[in-house]
Amino acid sequence: MKNIIVCLLALLMTASCVISITGCAEKESFSLPSRSRTDEPLKMSASYEYGLYDDGCAIIIAYTGSEREVTIPDSIDGHTVVAIGDSAFAQNTAVTKVSLNKSLEMIESYAFYACSSLTDIDFDNSLWHIGAAAFERTPWLSSRTEDFVIVGNGILLKYQGSAHKVTVPENVRHISYAFSMNENIVFVDMGNNVLTVGDSAFSFCPNLREVKLGENVISIGNGAFENCEALVRVNLPDSLLKIGNGAFNLCIYLNDIHIGGSVTEIGESAFNECQRLKVVTLPASVKKIGVNAFENCFSLLLVFYKGTEEEFNSVEIEGVLNYHLRDAKKIFEPVEG
Repeated sequence: MKNIIVCLLALLMTASCVISITGCAEKESFSLPSRSRTDEPLKMSASYEYGLYDDGCAIIIAYTGSEREVTIPDSIDGHTVVAIGDSAFAQNTAVTKVSLNKSLEMIESYAFYACSSLTDIDFDNSLWHIGAAAFERTPWLSSRTEDFVIVGNGILLKYQGSAHKVTVPENVRHISYAFSMNENIVFVDMGNNVLTVGDSAFSFCPNLREVKLGENVISIGNGAFENCEALVRVNLPDSLLKIGNGAFNLCIYLNDIHIGGSVTEIGESAFNECQRLKVVTLPASVKKIGVNAFENCFSLLLVFYKGTEEEFNSVEIEGVLNYHLRDAKKIFEPVEG
């Protein structure tokens, strides 16, 4: 009965936190969050400074307590805690153990960075996003010896192997900054269970030449493939909804990009400095192309657009430095039927 009630509540929340439902359907479901931070001043409660999202959920901004064992509260002042913000616990020398609450979905970058006494973390399966370097320089992460460090709801937090060709394990659903600055990897096969590729996931991997994205990836985070200068070609699946800011920034050898048929937004500087990019395939689903998304794409000659000329002209293309995209030859390929 409890699981049924949880499911009904989740379906009724139109501006909810990320939905991850188990026990009430044959297949677990997932959707990206639609919430955004409000402009309200930060608030204090007990040992926490926190902010609010527009759906009423809370994000912990800073921890001000002195406890050695910390349990993240389910709620603060009646607001469900869904996130721990950037550097919220960073460089804390007292905390030895952290128990994460059941409603927590996101841990942002550097949240527990350099917590020199942190040796124990209890993860919950609601967690799906961990930002860059969130647990770097902690005894807990240093003690992990396995090739694939997997936590929470199938988050690949870190890859510690040395292989050139890597197949992501089947139980991984979300990739954190796991491969960032890895100089060994040349090829990665994500399989079909990965749903999100997080911020900086493959950033600064100088020898990465090919990435096989699965057919269920829905989001590529900010800077996910930034400065992967050896990457030549990427096919982005039809399942993909959003390409983050700077996702392929400085991929200087990227020459062909095929964007699947569901992407609605291409982030700022997403393909900035892709100087050898010659061909781009854009779906008619695209509504917004961010500021300077194709800046300094000097070689861009051809755009295959899966829609009509009228539809292309209605796309919001921000920033004057997207002129390479605007000026490229367009071949319109409206989908029949």
